Amino acid sequence: MNFSFSGKHTGTLFFPLPDGSGLLYNVNGNADSPRASGKFVREVPCKTPYIESLPIENWLKKSQRFREHMKLSNKIVQKLLQQ
Repeated sequence: MNFSFSGKHTGTLFFPLPDGSGLLYNVNGNADSPRASGKFVREVPCKTPYIESLPIENWLKKSQRFREHMKLSNKIVQKLLQQ
């Protein structure tokens, strides 16, 4: 599946048939961005280790790998630097 800047998704669908031939379909369409399942905001004490498990729903019914990225907002960083 490919995603172009125009927002269109394109792909192909192949059905092999018992006689050795097959049917190939080109498909395209639009999809919305996934909805956020929630927002996590935490205040934790400074200079102490902190671990939190977050629930992640696997709707594909097969194993997946997820990459995590955490970003502090500029307001939080500015507030921390002023203290």
